[in-house]
Amino acid sequence: MQLTENKISNQTQAIQYFIEKMDIEMVDAFLDNDKTYQDFEKYLFISKLQQAFVIFADLGDTHLFAVEGSCNSCDKTKTGYTFIGNNSNNYMSIIFDTADNKINDLYECSDFKNKQTNLNLKERIYIDNELTLPF
Repeated sequence: MQLTENKISNQTQAIQYFIEKMDIEMVDAFLDNDKTYQDFEKYLFISKLQQAFVIFADLGDTHLFAVEGSCNSCDKTKTGYTFIGNNSNNYMSIIFDTADNKINDLYECSDFKNKQTNLNLKERIYIDNELTLPF
């Protein structure tokens, strides 16, 4: 089996890649310190994302698969990924609010539509467990 090296050429690709790898240190390194993510200061968002990674790992997941999609209700122009655990099939859907391949914001989406429709999704994992979504 031949391994191919991933080419990361911008911040958006890096964040997607390191979320798939559940590598919180690299996600932290690539996000801007002066921005908020999901309305949290960066350090708090990173802490909450790390807790989500722990839940995936506790369920036996060693990595996540990213499946492209978009918001299906609030702002259908916003795109992102559903990240699915390789063992549990649990998932989280994150909007990547970007401009010029730079991330302006990352946030959970409660009504996310994937391009691939035959996904075997189990339970949703939340970045913010206290999030109350209308959908």
